[in-house]
Amino acid sequence: GLYIWLFRSIPLLVLLIFVYNLPQLFPVTGSLLSQPCYSRLIALVLTETAYMAEIHRGGLLSVLKGQREAAKALGIRGVGEQRLVIIPQAIRIALPTLTNEYVTIVKLTSLVWVISLNELLLGGQRLYAHNF
Repeated sequence: GLYIWLFRSIPLLVLLIFVYNLPQLFPVTGSLLSQPCYSRLIALVLTETAYMAEIHRGGLLSVLKGQREAAKALGIRGVGEQRLVIIPQAIRIALPTLTNEYVTIVKLTSLVWVISLNELLLGGQRLYAHNF
């Protein structure tokens, strides 16, 4: 719950800047996160997994309690109940929201790749230093 709350409340641009600058706090991560491609990918994955987890949680909670009772009445218990009754209904319920989230991911990837973090943070300083 804390992970979902935290990463859904942080804007993607702020998370991009934080992940890209993380090697300044932890030099061990410098070999991986100093490359913009990997830092962008990690920031996007952190954000979107929180949204996807919330969508799946909502889908699982929206399956009626009577469906669980019906599975027990048929003699289906434990993992079989989840695999045969609950999860197919939850996927059917969550599918429109998952489709919307897919469109959002496509939009956010353009934001991630168009905005260069170096230009965002240092572009004005470079122009000022070049032109005085």
